[in-house]
Amino acid sequence: MIKRKKVTHIITGLNGGGAESMLFKILENTNREKFDVQVISMLHKGVYGDKIEKDLSIPVYTLNIKKQKNILSKIYQCMKMCSDTDIIQGWMYHANLLSFLIGKLLKKKIIWGLHHSNLSRDKNKLTTIFIAKQCGNLSKFVDRVISCGDIVKEVHLKIGYAKFNNIVIPNGFNTSQFSPANKSEKVKREFRIANNKKVILHVARWDPLKDYENLIKSIGMLKGMRNDFEVLLVGMDINYRNTELVNLIKQNDVEDIVHLLGRRDDIPILMASADFFVLSSAGEGFPNVIGEAMASGTFCLVTDTGDCASMVGKYGRVVPTQDSEAFANALNQLLSMDVYQYNVEVLGARDRVIKNYDILNVVKKYEELYNNLVD
Repeated sequence: MIKRKKVTHIITGLNGGGAESMLFKILENTNREKFDVQVISMLHKGVYGDKIEKDLSIPVYTLNIKKQKNILSKIYQCMKMCSDTDIIQGWMYHANLLSFLIGKLLKKKIIWGLHHSNLSRDKNKLTTIFIAKQCGNLSKFVDRVISCGDIVKEVHLKIGYAKFNNIVIPNGFNTSQFSPANKSEKVKREFRIANNKKVILHVARWDPLKDYENLIKSIGMLKGMRNDFEVLLVGMDINYRNTELVNLIKQNDVEDIVHLLGRRDDIPILMASADFFVLSSAGEGFPNVIGEAMASGTFCLVTDTGDCASMVGKYGRVVPTQDSEAFANALNQLLSMDVYQYNVEVLGARDRVIKNYDILNVVKKYEELYNNLVD
């Protein structure tokens, strides 16, 4: 019997961001007869930890690293968890740094994951920027660095990451789960949206990089142009307890057309039921939500950050980041698009995802990498 290769995934947290979503999809589709897997979260189990354990029967361990004073004991704890693994795969900067330390101490194969394209000081914590750059200095000692997109790779090469071991594996999408077949009129009924109004959807956690200020300002401008749409905002902390977000909505006079949904478990239905999906981010890597919307047969308007433009190709619209006027004008044009053109473009977008970003093909690339690193 061939011994299964063991892969330990170390991730900063499991609260529900894009990297966490991608990790779940990889774990969900990994061949468990060939690979033994476990997950270590530097913080807590968050949204995805329980889901990974319950749905996939994969162990999830937590380090609960909160203060520097317990860091040595946590490193030792992590070493014991990784003692019998073959490959340690880090997800995001803090986890990459920890995976490097543990991997070198235990003489294991090390893989890093890069999922970020904006390291500006106004959109990131100084500690994040510092760790990202320190990892750049260490990257030449890592077996492989996986960038989730071409732009993500370019950004990191410019700040000192090694080129010889940096490969691109894009995020992948389940085109059966995210499908036009999930379209449902109950979404409009739930939020009492009239049938003659278009639904605009935005899915992202509350974070400076998601640029909700630009989004809400754009919606306010669009409201001054027309009244045939309403907006659904979905994500962690996107609720009426978020006073900063609520104040933004009030300042731009869009309380009557913006719905705050918080976290939802029916994203495939929301994606398919919306008429337009928008991404307003100032910084992204290779956003899962764009691929999911495209697979769902929903037209995408995105900002030109990370690999967003290359994802949509000719089947979507791209505007500059942090340009509310351009965003509003693009939406205004899209809302007037004729049905035939809309259908042609969304069908082309779904086909693009199926051909280029199918999750099974993406997981196959990860498994080939694991096999190449461990004979």
